[in-house]
Amino acid sequence: SGTVEHKASVTSGFRQHFYGLVPGVSEQKEETVVNPLITTAMVDPFHCLWGKKVVQFDGRKWERPVVDLEKVGEFDRSVGEWMRVRQNPKLFISTQTRVIEVVVDEKGDWIPLTPLIIVQPYEQDLWALAAALSAPVISALAARQAAGAARSVSRITLSSKQLSDLPLPSDRKAWEEAIEIAQMINASTSKDLKKSWLLFGETINQAYGTKNDDLISWWWDRHPASRKQNK
Repeated sequence: SGTVEHKASVTSGFRQHFYGLVPGVSEQKEETVVNPLITTAMVDPFHCLWGKKVVQFDGRKWERPVVDLEKVGEFDRSVGEWMRVRQNPKLFISTQTRVIEVVVDEKGDWIPLTPLIIVQPYEQDLWALAAALSAPVISALAARQAAGAARSVSRITLSSKQLSDLPLPSDRKAWEEAIEIAQMINASTSKDLKKSWLLFGETINQAYGTKNDDLISWWWDRHPASRKQNK
């Protein structure tokens, strides 16, 4: 039913947007979190690890980094404006991953750190797009398209244009069922989500019109949740 570009704009920052954030980043001190800085290391399928994982930025380690957009704008007006345009509900997609990994910014105040890919839906299709892009068959397609582009042949690296061209499902009923499972996974605090993830993979693949156990196995073997399960 069309491609991602029919439902959303897709973009990513450049080196200028990375360094333009430096003057505005600090550790979160207030009780209310505003404009958390999201890095690729914080992206876990359907879960954002902000505040749960120490990350590095600008040669320092951060636990709860937040961004003062006014300071960013004072340092570099174009970067400040670029970030403000992205202050709405969106998806972040990491790079150099073994499967496509998506997190959902429902509030719309997360700040992306390059090289995250940013998907901004034209309508309220956040979870629909998150589910579609997380399909095993889409990771397989992306792995084929990106072969040789990543530092490792086992990693997926897509450009914004390549991600824009990825197809969307045609079976709306199965797609909606997959969305519900994705939201359930997002809300869960359990560490054992294998059954839920496999059900999601089978359901969203069905929405794409494919049933293939080998494909599900390939995807699950590469999935971050599988690695956590095996620890």
